[in-house]
Parts: sequence; C-alpha cells; structure tokens
Amino acid sequence: MKPVSADEVNKTLREFEQKWSGLAALHISPEGFVDYEGFESRKKDLDILFNQYISRIPIKNLQPAQIKAFLINVYNILTIRGLLEFYPIKSILKKVDRTRLGFHYWKDTFARFGDTTLSLDEIEHQYLRKTGDPRIHFAIVCGARSCPKLLQTAYRYKDVENQLQEQAKDFFSSARNVRFEHELQVVYLSELLNWFEQDFGSNSKEILKRVQGYLDEGTAAQLSGQLSEYAIAGYVHYDWSLNEQTSSKKD
Repeated sequence: MKPVSADEVNKTLREFEQKWSGLAALHISPEGFVDYEGFESRKKDLDILFNQYISRIPIKNLQPAQIKAFLINVYNILTIRGLLEFYPIKSILKKVDRTRLGFHYWKDTFARFGDTTLSLDEIEHQYLRKTGDPRIHFAIVCGARSCPKLLQTAYRYKDVENQLQEQAKDFFSSARNVRFEHELQVVYLSELLNWFEQDFGSNSKEILKRVQGYLDEGTAAQLSGQLSEYAIAGYVHYDWSLNEQTSSKKD
C-alpha cells in the first residue's frame, strides 16, 4: 500500500469526523437512541465512510489521541451498519449473537483500515482497551439500551479526552448504571464494570476510587470522597433490547 503522509491522515480524519457528525446529528437522539430506519435509508452514506475514509487510514500511522477517537467512531459506526443487516430486531442477543450457527457478531463483523482488517472484537480488545483508558467503555456501543449514550457528533481527536470524561460523568449520572444504598455503604454498578473489572482496578477499592472520579459534583460531595470505603453489592440488570428511538418495528 502506498505510504500515507501525516498531513493526508490528518485531513482524512477531519473529513471523516465531519461526515460522521453530520449523519449522527440526523439519526441519533439527544438521549443517544438510534433512528435505525433513518440509517437504513442512508446505507450508502455509511458505506462511503468505510470506502472513502476508514479504509484509507492505516492505524499504525496514528497518534494515541487519534487512535482513541478514530476507533471509537469506527466501532460505533460499524455496530450500526452491522445491525442494519438484521434490522428490524427487538434484542441484539436474539438474532445477532449466532454462535451456534457459526457466526458471532462481534468476531465476524469487520472493517478495513489500509492493509489491515479488524473485527469489532479486535478493535475493542487489541486496540482500544490497550490504550489503558477505561473510559472507552463509556463510549463504544454494542446496540443495547443499557450501553453508554451515543453522541450526536463524532469523537474528535483534538478533544477526545474531554469528550471521554464527559461521557464517563454522563454514564454515572444514571441510576441504570450506578445505584447507592448509603445507609448500608454499598453500591450497585453497571455490568460493564463486572465484565471489564480488570480495566478499572485490581480490587473493589481501586475500582470504586476510579468511579469516584466520574461522579457529578453533588454525588461526589455527598460521599465526601469515601466511595472506596463502600462495598460493591452487585450489578444493575443490563437491558439488551435494541437502542432504538421507536419501538414500532416488529421482530
């Protein structure tokens, strides 16, 4: 493959972010729910993102902030584009994770980057998790209602740190992701922190100390910096139904 200069990469990334921001603003609600019917009518626009932008960007040429922002965007776009192949569905687990039939959605849904092809699983586990930033778990979305909120704009490599911090705070502002029982000094967390607990700390004290940094000022003040003294009592039920704006579609 012909080498791509840093200037070309930056230009392509900026154009990609602009294109995705335009589509996201049209078909993602302020609450983060997806207009799959709208995206279904714009499949060609989604495919342009893959063919004219994503496929032209060799990941090995990217800086750390660019990798974070770019691959978060790609993961979310690829999830939406992949789900359109099964739409309409009620739950992403019912028809998408077809392991017994030889197809696994997260392992067998791919995108091409330069001369590299990566699945959703590989984007997440081989690249995003290896950035060492657990906030990526509050940005990438699998299509379930209990997933983090999708943004109505692209993650921008020049502002990705602020965007990730805002996403983390938004995630923990919802009772579906964190619930306190202060009289018992216990907390219930999203299943995401159970599945990926090693990304947040080596024990519950470390995990809760990290979560403390994602809380809004009011909740943090109420806890007086003592969340790490609480116990994790369990995990909030994860809703796997489709993160769709309307429930009018039938399975």
